[in-house]
Amino acid sequence: MKMLEEMVFIGEINLQIKIAFRAFERLQSESTDGNSDQIEVWSSIQLFLIATANVSKIL
Repeated sequence: MKMLEEMVFIGEINLQIKIAFRAFERLQSESTDGNSDQIEVWSSIQLFLIATANVSKIL
């Protein structure tokens, strides 16, 4: 694999991991809040799962 292709793959993995962490942080903040929004919780769960699945697909 060429160096540029490797850098693109690593960059995309890095981006997807950041997205997954941000979704996890949102989920944690929603769960600690006594007045959590179900749509926000489910969207955070879906975003986390999608981002981790993308990392899996890339690897």
